[in-house]
Amino acid sequence: PLSGIPDNIRGQFNRVWMADLYGTYYPLQLAVTNRGYTATAFGTEIAIAYRWLLTHPSGELFLNKYTIDGSAIVNFLSGTSFYTNTLTIGYANSATWLKNNGYDVVAAGLVWIQGESDYTDTWNTYYTKLNSLFTSMTSDGFISSRTRIVLSGISTHSTLWGAGVDSAFQIYAS
Repeated sequence: PLSGIPDNIRGQFNRVWMADLYGTYYPLQLAVTNRGYTATAFGTEIAIAYRWLLTHPSGELFLNKYTIDGSAIVNFLSGTSFYTNTLTIGYANSATWLKNNGYDVVAAGLVWIQGESDYTDTWNTYYTKLNSLFTSMTSDGFISSRTRIVLSGISTHSTLWGAGVDSAFQIYAS
């Protein structure tokens, strides 16, 4: 997955930071500060960081990554342990770290990659959960109505691909 990324930024990405679970930022470094990454899987932040570096000759990018491997969307919703203990506390700690280090907190984008555990959902069932999640995240101040949201699901070649999840993504994006 790293083909095409120059050797000089493969080890550590200059000007791109990744928060740990406690909200402290460290330089994005492959397989070190990007939780959930392996050489053959889940490392979307690498592509985001690389593209951002190509298109932004100056400035810094701060990333937060919250994951529950293979989990259903209901485990991310407001009121769950993940939302209350991981997302809420992680976001607050990150915001504090950024402010204490002289940065403004702006959620410019959110990437949502999920759906393998919900592949049997109808579009309406999944859409309702997705809308609930993003509505809560907006009302709780994690994102704003101007935050760009990228929705990505499972490949159509996977046995875990679901037409309902895919349709819900398309309807939400329209």
